[in-house]
Amino acid sequence: MILPLSDPMKKHFIQVIYWLALVIPVQLSGQSAVLDQYITEALANNLQMRNVELASALQASKVAAAEKLWNPNVDLQASYLLAEGGRLINFPIGDLFNPVYGTLNDLTASQSFPENLENISTQLTPNNFVDASIAVSKPLVNSTIKYNIKIQKELMALYEVDKRIQENEIRFQVRQAYYNLLRVREGKEVLQQNMSLLNEVLAFNEKLIKYDKATPDAISDVQFRIADLESQLSELEEQERLASTLFNIVLNRQIDEEIVVDTTVYSSFSTHESNLNVLIGTALSQRPEFEKILIANDLNALNVERVKNQNNPTIGLRAGIGIQTEDFSLNDGGPLYTLGLNAGWKIIDGGLKKKQLEELLIERSQNDLQKQILRQQVVLQVSESFHTLKSLYAQIKAQDEKIRSANISYEAVSRKYRNEKALLIELLTAQNQWISSRLNRVILMIEILNAQAQLDKVINAS
Repeated sequence: MILPLSDPMKKHFIQVIYWLALVIPVQLSGQSAVLDQYITEALANNLQMRNVELASALQASKVAAAEKLWNPNVDLQASYLLAEGGRLINFPIGDLFNPVYGTLNDLTASQSFPENLENISTQLTPNNFVDASIAVSKPLVNSTIKYNIKIQKELMALYEVDKRIQENEIRFQVRQAYYNLLRVREGKEVLQQNMSLLNEVLAFNEKLIKYDKATPDAISDVQFRIADLESQLSELEEQERLASTLFNIVLNRQIDEEIVVDTTVYSSFSTHESNLNVLIGTALSQRPEFEKILIANDLNALNVERVKNQNNPTIGLRAGIGIQTEDFSLNDGGPLYTLGLNAGWKIIDGGLKKKQLEELLIERSQNDLQKQILRQQVVLQVSESFHTLKSLYAQIKAQDEKIRSANISYEAVSRKYRNEKALLIELLTAQNQWISSRLNRVILMIEILNAQAQLDKVINAS
């Protein structure tokens, strides 16, 4: 018989052993409704996600602004001028018309035409002059505007891909932080159970001493181990506070907010045998980084078209109405109507277009090379994650056998100790091996959960 346990502790102990005994042969999902809810909360509130969303919204605004470049523009321009002095303009009206008018008077035998006109001299710059107009202009043909709209839309798609990449990273961070918290709390639980067992050993030894069946040194080693265990539990409590703080920060919550721990993540197993080649194929088809390269190639193609057409003629329409008058006299200066077309055509660019096309060709080659590099990285990442997970499955199976053996050994030594056929050091050693094997299994389980989270990340599994 092993040392007796109280009924509530025995019930809880059996529950812990039950989930610890669950072994997964191949693949682990490590998900739960609670964890899924936390992931959703993180995606909604995480500051990094908000930053990506703001960048995406800014790019959407740039797309709208680029499209509005085709819209008509209305400009109001007005100026008022006061002037005194400066250059003069001479009009020899008297010298020109007085002789002519005199001849006409002689021919008509009358004085109908004035012969005393004076020459006029006035300043060149107008005084008390108003010049105001409203003009409407609209581009009709402009390849720069056309390709700018297309490029901005492609950049918008690029931000959407960045958003999916960040979502994948946030899911991984939440799962990793949650599993770390589970590791600490489950480790505490195992140590607390060990503490209960040691206290029961201590109580049993105290009874032996009371009835003169053991000497006082029978409890000293147990007391030392209890003190050491209290120190370990204190350290784990500090780790738990840090793990809780980190998890709440990832979710952008108050650092002391309560966290629901769902141990069903340990039992959410799948017996489906994953194939490495299938996982690699999934990653190559789902990783958004490949889509970024495709968009980069589309942008490259658009820039090639833009450069090829950037020297094409541009045509615009402009129409306006205005006044130009002195002394605010509308009878003499308005209205003035204008209508015109403006055009431009760059004939020679000094070889600029050729160089730009060469640069874009090099950029396209870089994109193709980056795709090959990314493919190699993805294959390596998936392979490493897959084999790590496979190795951990093998380790946890071996650990289950260790737990079983340690449990049998502990029961046997405990039985002998109660019958005074085993030493205290043998009992404590057997108990320590049993507890250590269980703690190691908790650590292995968390490593499996993290390894599965890493594999999900590299194949972009949601």
